[in-house]
Amino acid sequence: MKKDFWEKASAARAAVLADFCTRNVLPLNMRDGKHALECMGVVFGTLLDDLLVVANLPNGWRKAPTTEITCDLRDNLDRRRAVMLYNCQPHCRQAYLSVITRYSVVAMSSQIVDDHIVVQVFDRSEVVYTTAPVKNTIKAERAATRLAETWLAERYPLWRNAAAYWD
Repeated sequence: MKKDFWEKASAARAAVLADFCTRNVLPLNMRDGKHALECMGVVFGTLLDDLLVVANLPNGWRKAPTTEITCDLRDNLDRRRAVMLYNCQPHCRQAYLSVITRYSVVAMSSQIVDDHIVVQVFDRSEVVYTTAPVKNTIKAERAATRLAETWLAERYPLWRNAAAYWD
């Protein structure tokens, strides 16, 4: 009985997200992402409600569901440009969008070996730089992260700009 309830609830959330993905709307809450999206060609319109804003995407762009409440914003070359969450359930209504930069710096704590970690620079999903292993401490991780960010900034000064380096 409980399983049936949760399966129905999950299916209902997935149906709502599928509808969201077909509409010309984006989450209103997008942390500093509006300007970057405008630079990418997204044209914003009026507020639809307290969660959504009307938005016309560039030709070939689409929203692609990834879970029952999340989806990606993909460009005309199918590259992931933003991630979105949309949940309109009455008990936890929320929607947000986070733009993605082409390059990212990630401390790989999942790759701890002998209590050491590495920090990696990614070009989308491809590793392009890895620091030497450092002791798994906050201080050492921060130093390795600064090293990786310096390496990246020397090659791509605008790497933190979500609209930069895609084309």
